[in-house]
Amino acid sequence: MIDNARLGWRAAVGAALAACLTMVGSGAVLAETQQGQHGDYYFVDDTTHPEAICIYDKHDDLSTIVVHAPKLWYPNEFAEKHHEHGQVGWRAIVRTSATPATGPWKVTTKTSIQKRTAYEDQDVPYGDGTKAPLTAKTIAWHGSTDNSVSVGVVVQAFWYAHDGHTLGWVKHPAVYIRYKTVNLGTGLFTNSCNTHGIAG
Repeated sequence: MIDNARLGWRAAVGAALAACLTMVGSGAVLAETQQGQHGDYYFVDDTTHPEAICIYDKHDDLSTIVVHAPKLWYPNEFAEKHHEHGQVGWRAIVRTSATPATGPWKVTTKTSIQKRTAYEDQDVPYGDGTKAPLTAKTIAWHGSTDNSVSVGVVVQAFWYAHDGHTLGWVKHPAVYIRYKTVNLGTGLFTNSCNTHGIAG
């Protein structure tokens, strides 16, 4: 059975995140979605550590997107058992829209799913020692370089049963994406890679 006391932490984080989901930039309201059973998780997504970074070439065109991995722990299914562990995974989904405030969004890229072993975490706050050792993904951009087209990133996390089937997943649209350019330095924080400029 799931330890409901531990689920409360996730709910509190979710509520805090929901309060800041309306961002300046595309104007879109971003919503996290989930399905099935999952363990504790944390998407590293704030102004200090944006979830995605858009890198532009010398012609000021989008060339690369770097997406940071979420922090994932395995579900605590049995209160009497400690050190439960199993496979978790994540991927980045890149999508585009000419009208990001209203959609639609078109998926252009889904990376492969990176899988690692995670442990349940008995302590609050949750420790890095038991999370899955997931790493960032670097995506070469081969799509539109039209700055009027918004490029958005969604991070999807997965939890797997011991027989390999998927227990559940969570999708998190990146709230913070940082522009970086070769000639102009660090740009604005927004929730999509689109028309970019210098923070001032």
